[in-house]
Amino acid sequence: MEARSPLNKKWRKGLVLGGALLFLLWVSPLLIPLHIEKVREWPTSPILLDEKLRPFFVSLSSSSEWCIPISYEQMGAWLPHIAVAIEDRKFWSHHGVDFFAIARAGLQNIRAKKVVSGASTITSQVIRLSISRPRTIPMKIAEFLQAMKLERLLSKKEILEIYLNRAPFGSNIRGVEAASRIWFGKPAATLNVEEAALLIGMLRGPSLFRPDRNPKRAMTLRNQILAAIADQKLISKSFAAKRAGTPLPDQTYSMPALAFHFAHQVLSQSEALVITTTLDMQLQKRAEHVIQRTLSGLPPSITGAAMVVHNPTGAILAYVGNGRLGTKQWGSWIDCCQALRSPGSALKPFVYLEAFRRGLLTPSSLLVDSPLSFGGLAPRNFDLTYRGPVSARKALALSLNVPAVRVLRTVGTETLLQTLRAAGIASLTHEPSHYGDSLILGGCETTVTQMALAYETLANLGIQRPLQMVKENDAPYEKRIFDEASCFLIADILRDPGRLLPVHQEGMANQNMSIAFKTGTSYGLRDAWTAAYTPEHTIVVWFGDPAGFPHPLLTGLKIASSAAIEMIQAATKGKCKWYMPPAALAQREVCALSGLPPTKNCPAHRMDWYIPGISRNDRCSIHQKGKGQPDIPLTQEPQKLTITSPLPQSQFFLTPEGRGQKIALRCEGSKDILFWYLDNEFFGQSKAPKELFWKLSPGRHSISVMDEQGRSDSISIEVLSLSSPKPQSAPLLELH
Repeated sequence: MEARSPLNKKWRKGLVLGGALLFLLWVSPLLIPLHIEKVREWPTSPILLDEKLRPFFVSLSSSSEWCIPISYEQMGAWLPHIAVAIEDRKFWSHHGVDFFAIARAGLQNIRAKKVVSGASTITSQVIRLSISRPRTIPMKIAEFLQAMKLERLLSKKEILEIYLNRAPFGSNIRGVEAASRIWFGKPAATLNVEEAALLIGMLRGPSLFRPDRNPKRAMTLRNQILAAIADQKLISKSFAAKRAGTPLPDQTYSMPALAFHFAHQVLSQSEALVITTTLDMQLQKRAEHVIQRTLSGLPPSITGAAMVVHNPTGAILAYVGNGRLGTKQWGSWIDCCQALRSPGSALKPFVYLEAFRRGLLTPSSLLVDSPLSFGGLAPRNFDLTYRGPVSARKALALSLNVPAVRVLRTVGTETLLQTLRAAGIASLTHEPSHYGDSLILGGCETTVTQMALAYETLANLGIQRPLQMVKENDAPYEKRIFDEASCFLIADILRDPGRLLPVHQEGMANQNMSIAFKTGTSYGLRDAWTAAYTPEHTIVVWFGDPAGFPHPLLTGLKIASSAAIEMIQAATKGKCKWYMPPAALAQREVCALSGLPPTKNCPAHRMDWYIPGISRNDRCSIHQKGKGQPDIPLTQEPQKLTITSPLPQSQFFLTPEGRGQKIALRCEGSKDILFWYLDNEFFGQSKAPKELFWKLSPGRHSISVMDEQGRSDSISIEVLSLSSPKPQSAPLLELH
């Protein structure tokens, strides 16, 4: 038997040892623990997307970094390839560790007697970014073993994607998407080759190669990378030479931070990191532009807010929380869409709605617009005139106060309160006695958001869909609140375009558009509202001073209606269908004066809407005494000279920012020349219905007025000094 050669024994022994070593290398990664969630999860920036999936707002992560994870496919044509070419050429072939690189680095470091070269792969760098540990040889071995294990758990694309999303780019920038947006102001997918080369180069030392601070060093490194990828045939050498001359960025860009107040409302409601919202960015920008342009002609203390809602879904398409955002004006940061303000007469449609649905009135019903007293005060119309007998249609369209109070007394304050709460005015938390008749005249508080929900319910002909800021896959929840027929009658009345400025009347006529709208102005000219809607969209616009101070320009019809009409035209793009009359409605012949079914004595008839089985059917009683001889009872209550602005015992707050603050001096009950006295000294005179304005001064003050007939009235008020503006809360009765 032939003896075995010692050489063969050595080879066999070497093979056995080599096999054992390979086995250990294969098995060891299986034995070392690796929590994959530490690799896959890290603090990222919350990102809000508009309805077209475009980011419009990015916030800092929980670790105060900008970090926007994206998929491998969203990294563009250059970033992944250049990263592999420069950081780890054998990435696609090794199993997490490059043993040849380890051997090379070891020899170089031994010869230099210091660390001059590393052997990290992209995979091992992912481990290092995911798990913090001391930089020692045992920890380095553990890192390599975990890298090998990671290669068995994730694909190469997944590993490269994680690396480029977690890689630090200096300061508080993490990941290629955040770096691309901050350094180039655009997504990573759109980077060209030299831009991608610069970002990959910055991984070697983000601070050392910052292009704005070290442009020469950054350009040298970038061009070296271009030459290196040309050597690897990723680009041609001529192309690399051509791109080497392109300039570097010399400034940084801000992260998207649009629709600030909307974004913060969404972030307060959701903890998701990527949120697809309902925002229509084009409409949002248009709404912001309209509000800001309107504010350009107003004092800086006045701001505006607006909301646009898609009625079929309840989606909020535009949300302008404060038109002064970004200025140094006091209160410019306040989200006025959430601030409680007096609605003025903007809630009047709901008392008529309740009267229609209970059969108490039809649009043609006759109401009386004549002086009426309640609680020691007399509501009067914005223009200080009374119109006598008017139809319910005209009373609502013209926003007449006295008829509205009469309807409220017929319906009942408690009933209206329930109606408003059901519509979405959730801030009405007091008992009916707290509001009284002033409930319909603005003696309460609501928000732009609540108003938008209430009018969206009207626009949907009684179906309420909760307002949505985040896109949902499920069909929107809906609930019928009011009957379809009554809501149609309200829309039919409110679409009267005769109240608009001529330019808007002409524009709507040319576009064959119909828009229902209602304005509101709170007592003392503190709030200006307009709510407008079509079957598709609802828009609510508000203007006012966040500190609650009045201004003579704050009327709903003057400034808010134009902004609302322009926004709704932008939302509908000038095209919208009007409502079809509901099946529950019908038309009937009525007396042209009383609005009731006519008798043989009624001289003129016309057709108008009513709700069969609900609306009153009693015959006209006005023309009973004699043919063509109407008998219209108009109750006139004697009026006395009464100061209506300011109200008795009112308190006003004077702040350093509110210097020059004025209040209106106004009274009713006389058409004569009025003589005003302040603290028993003559102040000035006015001719009713015009008012005087008095500049506030601290202290208690008496205000008196006398007319040419010797009638007089006196009140007292108090003006307090504060360090900062605070909202006013006062009875609100004068509306439009």
